[in-house]
Amino acid sequence: MRQDRRVVIDGPLQRHLAGALRLRVDEPLTLVDGAERLHGRVIGVDRRELVVAVERVEALPAEPFGLTLAIGLPKGKKLEEIVRHAVELGVGRVLPIVTERSVARGRDGGGRGERMDLIALEAAQQSGRAQVPQVAAPEPLAAFAAKAPAGCGVVLWERAEGPPLLDVLMDRHEDCIHPGRRDATLVIGPEGGLAEREVAMLAASGYRVATLGPFTLRTETACLAALAVAAAALSRVDRP
Repeated sequence: MRQDRRVVIDGPLQRHLAGALRLRVDEPLTLVDGAERLHGRVIGVDRRELVVAVERVEALPAEPFGLTLAIGLPKGKKLEEIVRHAVELGVGRVLPIVTERSVARGRDGGGRGERMDLIALEAAQQSGRAQVPQVAAPEPLAAFAAKAPAGCGVVLWERAEGPPLLDVLMDRHEDCIHPGRRDATLVIGPEGGLAEREVAMLAASGYRVATLGPFTLRTETACLAALAVAAAALSRVDRP
């Protein structure tokens, strides 16, 4: 909560800063708040709150693109790693989806809640993002596919015979490349990939089917590769 030249931090972020990072009075701290980066110094720490005196405010430019990652629920804590790296690479929304081959299926299994929100917040602060990306509650693939994708929709499939992801994103006939609108939604399956009928369902909903190359990648590796390609492509679509 911001109060004039002070920021009062509570909840999960306070516990992370004061507990995990052990920030103490008089230590410097940089935060992002909407469209601003706040540079300040810790002036108070207790069990519930951490108070920062703001010394300098820096305006942040609008983010250059909108990128959504829909990810089939992976095993264990892999979603935490995926969320962290996705935020660092510019993703605005992470949408966990329940597929035929998802092992985790429930709300807790999808890692939704305070833990995922804190990871997104930490990654946004670390990478200087103006806004904290959203991590949605898991939903079935059929429900996800029933909605139109944000910008151009691309499903990455290891068995795809379609074009590489970069070619799809740089195709100026695609929605994501139109002037003033640089949005894309990427869909990546869990361990074991997406079933053929699931890919067909997404294709029928307007998603292009693309590939990341000739090799089979782990889910977390596929996310990193796809998001790096998308961030680079969407960052340069208005250039000659």
